[in-house]
This record gives sequence, C-alpha cells and structure tokens, in this order.
Amino acid sequence: MFAIIETSGKQYMAEQGKTLEIDLIQDKEGSTITIDKVLLISGSGLPKIGVPFIEGACVTAKVLSHGKGGKVRTLKFIPKKRHTKRRGYRADLTTIEIIEIKEVVETPKAKPTVETKPVKEASAKKVTVKKPAVRRVAKKTEKKVA
Repeated sequence: MFAIIETSGKQYMAEQGKTLEIDLIQDKEGSTITIDKVLLISGSGLPKIGVPFIEGACVTAKVLSHGKGGKVRTLKFIPKKRHTKRRGYRADLTTIEIIEIKEVVETPKAKPTVETKPVKEASAKKVTVKKPAVRRVAKKTEKKVA
C-alpha cells in the first residue's frame, strides 16, 4: 500500500517503512508526526483520489534526523564584460520514516427520505432567424461628352 502526500508544497510517495527526505520541519528528533494532506491512497482495491485531499486519511511518520542536503551551485557569466557570479546553497532537510498509512473506511450513507418534486419541462421559445443584410449598389451616372 502506498500514498501520495503533500508537505511544504511538494508531493512525495510514501510507503510503510520507507524513509523520505522532506523540507525542514520544526519537530524534535524521535517525535512522531501525522500528515493529513493525503492526495491518493492505493493498494487495497481501487485507488482513492482526493479532491484535493482525502478526508480522514492520514500518514504517521517518525522524525529521524535533521540535516542539510547536497550543495547546489549556480554560475552566471556575462560575456564581453568579464563578469562572473557564483552562488550556492544547501537546503535544510528532515529525514522521516513512514510508520503507518491510515485509510478512511467509508460507511454506506442512508438515502434521504425527502421527496423531490418533478422538474417542469422548459417551454419552447420562439427562435428568430436573422435576415441577411441587404447590399446596396451605387448607381452609375453617365456623363455626356459634347
């Protein structure tokens, strides 16, 4: 069974026992967190897709460690000016382990007992046909030559 979760604007595929590196969250190492932004759950029968999230579904994870990712370097070079800009950064990351994926069990809903009124059919409206525009041709005048 796997789930697609969203945290800090990014989407991850979570499976039970899998470790993920997500953007930094402010929880202590060893604590458990629940992520309720579940977009999809698959594994038992048909997949359930949320609009945008599945209500009642959640993923439980354990925070393993905090750290930094690999260095990302950028270089900007402007030719003919002999100008170079070098920049880089390392993203702050949190490593989590997926403990449990909790799926919502839907119970069949009772049908409403309120009777509905039959819908009246719309009355036919007259459709007017637009006539084509009349073309007017200018009359030619003849000049008499003496």
